[in-house]
Amino acid sequence: MPLVKKSNKTTRRRSRVRKSVRKSVRKSVRKSVRKSVRKSVRKSVRKSVRKSVRNNKISGCFQVFNKKYASRPGPPFPAQECKNHLKLGNDGEYYKSLADVNGRYRWVKV
Repeated sequence: MPLVKKSNKTTRRRSRVRKSVRKSVRKSVRKSVRKSVRKSVRKSVRKSVRKSVRNNKISGCFQVFNKKYASRPGPPFPAQECKNHLKLGNDGEYYKSLADVNGRYRWVKV
């Protein structure tokens, strides 16, 4: 049987088509991977932000600048929010936030 030689044009065209298909497939795969990665990163960031916000709400021991907190001898922090913390009071003494019998926290000199 004689060997039939295909023309170079058709093979070139086919290879070009294959390459373009491969490129487009690669692009779409890359895009979808990028999207999924972005989504997962966004999700994890959202989760960590939510967690940190939740944690700050639970242990929101922040200084308060109200007149009530500035004029007293104890620390300018709400004792209920700073459970079992040791803080420096407005009078220069150290205070620890301890629970009383009813479960409410108050500043006690150390």
